[in-house]
Amino acid sequence: MQANSDPARKSKAMSIRIRHQRFFESSVYIYFCVAAFSFYVAGMLMLTDQFLAENISGYEFSGNYTIGMGIFFCASVVYLHLARWRRWLNWRYYILGAVVAFFPLVFIAASVKLMIDVDGVVIYTLNAQYCETNKIDSICGQAFAALVSSMSLRALPVVLTTPTMFWYLFIRPELTDQSSPDQSSQDQSSV
Repeated sequence: MQANSDPARKSKAMSIRIRHQRFFESSVYIYFCVAAFSFYVAGMLMLTDQFLAENISGYEFSGNYTIGMGIFFCASVVYLHLARWRRWLNWRYYILGAVVAFFPLVFIAASVKLMIDVDGVVIYTLNAQYCETNKIDSICGQAFAALVSSMSLRALPVVLTTPTMFWYLFIRPELTDQSSPDQSSQDQSSV
């Protein structure tokens, strides 16, 4: 019986090595995945921004996605390298990790946008709408809160759908490939 289990262990180890080869052993593959999803993120941000601007009164159309895309790309690459290093295969790491990691990044993106584009149309409109002072060189707390909440609202569909799609497209097929050799080895051992 042990003679049958040793080849089964070897085949299982080989299948795990093959399964991880695509995602977890190739840094180039991580950059490719993030680049591919960056186009999806840019499209979703644009569509969500347009939808919110048309349907919610007081929502200011942002129109600038370069800061968000830069932060998304850097954070996703770091997160996926961490997933590769820790061998995260469970869906919870991807779905819940996005909420934990990327919503604070929305706050950072709002801060960066404020530092880079102080004279921007969105900042000026929020200042005029929420601030009582006529200062142009700074933003009040209410306007900054409106900026962060609007960016969070805009990013919500992306934060919820991108990691889910990533797990279903790249990680889940590798898990089902792993379960297939286990089932065939169990079928052979029962015969």
